Amino acid sequence: MKTPPHILQAIQSNLEQEESILDFRGQALLQVPEEIKELTHLEHLLLKDNAIQTLPEWLNDLPQLEFIQLNINPLHEVGRVRHLVLDWGVWWRLQPDPQQVVGLWLRWEEGEMLVFLTKRSLYALVADTREERTNFYDWLSRVELFSDNSPVFIVKNQKDERAVKLGEPSLKERFHQSLKAVFDCNLSNNRGRAEMLAFLQYQIQQLPYVGQALPKTWLKVREQLEQVGATRPYIAQQEYVSASGV
Repeated sequence: MKTPPHILQAIQSNLEQEESILDFRGQALLQVPEEIKELTHLEHLLLKDNAIQTLPEWLNDLPQLEFIQLNINPLHEVGRVRHLVLDWGVWWRLQPDPQQVVGLWLRWEEGEMLVFLTKRSLYALVADTREERTNFYDWLSRVELFSDNSPVFIVKNQKDERAVKLGEPSLKERFHQSLKAVFDCNLSNNRGRAEMLAFLQYQIQQLPYVGQALPKTWLKVREQLEQVGATRPYIAQQEYVSASGV
């Protein structure tokens, strides 16, 4: 199947400009254009809302690729392709290896959200006492699966001192490796705040990268970026490349 001319033109432009993002959302693509394999600088490939059913293995050969956005595609096979961002329903149906998936698109009545789960994070789940939306079993399952049991804690921030029922004993038994604590608190009057902050400080210190020495050049890059941020809330790609020495 031939690649449409406007898609070829966009790929050629990306190759010449060495842009990190290639955006083919909503282009009615039936397959991933083979010409993309030449974009060895590519970091983000956006293929949302197309008609792609399978993925080519050569996507794994793109050395800089961080994620492939694939939500709203009729995928029936992903093979061993890595760096995937999938719909929760597609992931549930195809059951790829968790190591292949870097993000999930989740939908609520209010909209949708892209969630990235990593091994190097501390997660907080906050109970919505107004709506009593406490489907924490689902969230804890996702953290367990996609972040290799990273630590999680639950915050039951009460409104008008109204308690939230979570079924904590069963959650602690099922997720005993990742669920570290459940806090009953009321942040409007600071009840339970000190204990939660002490817990946060301790858990953050246990994360694998905390305390590691950083190269001095990283500090210089940070200073330059902060100087730019003091004058405007954005930075051009070439400015960032120049500052970071990439």
